[in-house]
Amino acid sequence: MGEMLARYFRGTLYYSPKEDIGVVIVRGRRPMWVFEVKVGEITRYEAVGAVKRMSTVAEKVGLVSLRERPGDYGDLSLGPKELLEIAGKVSRGESTQDNPPQ
Repeated sequence: MGEMLARYFRGTLYYSPKEDIGVVIVRGRRPMWVFEVKVGEITRYEAVGAVKRMSTVAEKVGLVSLRERPGDYGDLSLGPKELLEIAGKVSRGESTQDNPPQ
């Protein structure tokens, strides 16, 4: 998941030493995106807490749920449909700089 998002956003996947940070995407040394990734749903309480916690790490904060698209609490919310769209674009060699699927 992290590698796919890093390729899509034209960055490098960075492994954060903080256990509560899912995916960090950097360009050079600059953190551009940070994502909270969950297999299940992300509740409103979890989303608000994650956005607050991660907003100090990178410029943009995203939420990813493999079950259903999370609410719009961060800069980007991705569910199964959006992840499938991104996977297709990455497999075709397409990427985006700042125009993710909505």
